[in-house]
Amino acid sequence: MALIQFPAGAGTAGQSAFQKLREYRRRHELEWGDEKLFRTREDAATGRLVRSTRTRKERGFAIHEQRENAIADMAAVLAGGGRGSRLWVSAAERTLVEAGGQLRGKRWSTDAPKEGSADRQLLEATVFWRDQQDKNFASEWSANVKHELFEDAKALQGAEAAEVEQVVDAATPVTKEA
Repeated sequence: MALIQFPAGAGTAGQSAFQKLREYRRRHELEWGDEKLFRTREDAATGRLVRSTRTRKERGFAIHEQRENAIADMAAVLAGGGRGSRLWVSAAERTLVEAGGQLRGKRWSTDAPKEGSADRQLLEATVFWRDQQDKNFASEWSANVKHELFEDAKALQGAEAAEVEQVVDAATPVTKEA
């Protein structure tokens, strides 16, 4: 469906986002309303809407069909929603990440910047989509999120792998056998 990428060195923010997405998925599985328990259809004879109970198998399919929910949850998490989100960083931490540093240890503040702080910013995130139309399931995306196609990510990864292979080949000494 999608791959979410954060800047290098912001692994803690990625772990925080992944944890939030797992929590939301679990809530969707366990907290569902009548639309999952009942199905509504129009009676052909009377033309009225009839509500009937779904079978256990149908309920399972309805509960596990979470594509729309998962994409809306991605938008909420990447917008910094939820208590304790590590996507909010101070300007100094954001500068550190952009310079290629790691957000950990003493450099990573123990608390997220306080809400309403002028110093508070969202980390950049890139979402690579398998289907570009999936991003439309979310009503809105925050300004820190960029959208790309997954094929572009695979091509970029292949180019980086070829570049690393060339460096390794150049660094490997050639020995002559006698």
